[in-house]
Amino acid sequence: MVRVAIVVLAVLLLPAAAHAKRVALVVGINKYDNLPRERQLAKAVNDARAMEAALKLVGFDVVKAEDVGRSAFNQAWQQLLNKVSPGDEVAVFFSGHGVEIEGVNYLIPRDVPAVGSGETRRLKNESLSFDEIRRDLAAHGPKLSLFILDACRDNPFTDTRGRSIGGSKGLVPVQAEQGSFIMFAAGAREMALDRLSDTDADPNSIYTRKLLPLLKQPGLRLPDVAQRVRGEVRQLANTVSHRQNPAYYDEGADDVCLAGCAVTPASPIAPAPASEAAEAWDRVKETTIVAVLEAFIARYRDTFYAELARARVKELGKTAKSNEAAAPPPPKMTIEQAREKAEEARKRVEALRGKSSQSGERVAVATPQASPAPARCDGVEALVGNERRCLKPKESFKDCPECPEMVVVPSGEFTMGSPPDEAERQSNEDPQHKVTIAKPFGVGKYEVTFAEWDACEAAGGCKLKPNDYGWGGGKRPMIDVSWDDGKEYVSWLAKKTGRPYRLLSEAEWEYAARAGTATAFSTGRTITTDQANFHGDHTDGGSAKGVYRGKTIEVGSLNKPNAFGLHDMHGNVWEWVEDCYKDTYAGAPSDGRASSAVPSCSRVVRGGSWVNIPRYLRSAKRGSNGPDYRSGLVGFRVARTLSAP
Repeated sequence: MVRVAIVVLAVLLLPAAAHAKRVALVVGINKYDNLPRERQLAKAVNDARAMEAALKLVGFDVVKAEDVGRSAFNQAWQQLLNKVSPGDEVAVFFSGHGVEIEGVNYLIPRDVPAVGSGETRRLKNESLSFDEIRRDLAAHGPKLSLFILDACRDNPFTDTRGRSIGGSKGLVPVQAEQGSFIMFAAGAREMALDRLSDTDADPNSIYTRKLLPLLKQPGLRLPDVAQRVRGEVRQLANTVSHRQNPAYYDEGADDVCLAGCAVTPASPIAPAPASEAAEAWDRVKETTIVAVLEAFIARYRDTFYAELARARVKELGKTAKSNEAAAPPPPKMTIEQAREKAEEARKRVEALRGKSSQSGERVAVATPQASPAPARCDGVEALVGNERRCLKPKESFKDCPECPEMVVVPSGEFTMGSPPDEAERQSNEDPQHKVTIAKPFGVGKYEVTFAEWDACEAAGGCKLKPNDYGWGGGKRPMIDVSWDDGKEYVSWLAKKTGRPYRLLSEAEWEYAARAGTATAFSTGRTITTDQANFHGDHTDGGSAKGVYRGKTIEVGSLNKPNAFGLHDMHGNVWEWVEDCYKDTYAGAPSDGRASSAVPSCSRVVRGGSWVNIPRYLRSAKRGSNGPDYRSGLVGFRVARTLSAP
């Protein structure tokens, strides 16, 4: 059975003004007039009623509609909109069927017709576009909107050949607009379970039953809710050998708590379940990244596993001190030291020759074969593999056969953020500020690929099993990978090569993406689907309509790199960077460093993806997600500090 529960909640970051209010629409649809018996739903109305109670508990005035057709839904929707004023807190809950058609998500009303082969357009016209619902609500000015999709995502519509009309399974991921937070009950192309088994007596789906208590719990920020429900649902689904990893998309809701952010003795935050801590510890216990362990300790501080994590941190600290105390290998000479040694040898030879002439004795002097002095390095001197090289801007190099190909990005200065006249600019791209990149550094020529990840997994450095969504691996960018996973990969790469591999800082990423430009894209004011992989079936910001490929493509397969020699900085997949997300650049470092790390903070993603329209691909565009978030839209690329040891 297919069931979709979509919650749209609006919550203010600051205390509400006197006129602000909380209003909500709750819709649940079990009965579908034109679908067969096996496609009817059992728990959608139950989920909606439970959500109605939860929303009333935190102060929402709720409009309710059950088993409604398209016209009745629109009537209830208008009733809600009539209540909304700018700055209000708005919640909309929809539970029922949903389907993806040509890259767009649709909600299905009760009276949707039974469509057949070739009737895709009819199905779209008779359904409710989720994108239009979002835009309709946004036009009324809620300060912050939270969208939650609880979905069993197999498609109920098939043609005469038994093929699905629209996507066979799964709603496509969406990009959160500024000031919104989106939660999915399952990752892209995953099916969210309605129940654990035919004997499961719980009245709600496994996602809703885990979500409801968290929405009512004081002190939980929205990212905390999303991360907690993900862990609990993943664990519950695993008891029946099912993969379900709830996803979320964050665009500025880090400080929002539905039930209030203040925690009092009467409303403490419940500790994470020990079983969840055990599962999480199994994933991080071998890590050498202290920041990951500190985040684990903060999350599971009251469990036995937190003590194991503290012991692991101490162990890593002792290892680091031991390594520092160990005698370093004999240093290799720099070019200048080589020149000095050659000059000393020349002077000794001249001295011996002078001594021979004064005494009349013949002194045999072995004159070394003349060789040209090493040329002065006009780039950056660094070890590549076991070879010392002088690397120049745009030059490529690899530290090992299975390592990512790197490109030297030159030092320089640029203006970070978007100018006031840039179309679709967002407030989190302010204020514009100068950033100086003092030294050249290495950047992955492409996003890290499945083939490169496979090498890490085979060597035991990466635990995550690749998920290619059926699109193929190889040279496609690695997806469904979290920030934590990316850190694990760069840690393995650094250990394998002995070189300082890492994630890019956010400033380094924008500098590399702009490649000397100040326009919205490195390609100019517009971008085309010949230049990047994105949802080109729309016109946007002056960019012409193009193709929509509907998935990732092999890295570097589209035309030319940017002026620094880098491919796919716009589109294909969002890319994790090192920084914690902040909603402005106030106080941001001016030297290219990452913003200060805070355990469990939301991390920045950059560049847009295959499912996004051009505005999300802009060089200045910023997004964020929790560090354990995984999606078919997100990958990463690596950086390397360049310096000769």
